[in-house]
Amino acid sequence: MLNGTELHGQEIEELRKRAGLSQEALAAAVKDRVGVAIAQSTISRIERDEHETVRPITGRGIAEALAVALGQPVDKILDRIIRKPDPQPTPQPVAG
Repeated sequence: MLNGTELHGQEIEELRKRAGLSQEALAAAVKDRVGVAIAQSTISRIERDEHETVRPITGRGIAEALAVALGQPVDKILDRIIRKPDPQPTPQPVAG
């Protein structure tokens, strides 16, 4: 994504609930981890997939906060919450 990171809202919500964090607590943890303030309402919109992209530092902060709360590696969390682009089809040779 050129200007931001696309996130899987449902994955974030599931992980947040498993960690026992409220949206407000997750927002506070993001600020503690990466120094970026994020509103509880933004967490809510992300979880409902109404917030299409976030700054990469915000996506990383969400992943770090969830990783700490769940005791899991941050890369494992990033793999779950970052939307990956659809693979491009492999061009087929043209028969001639």
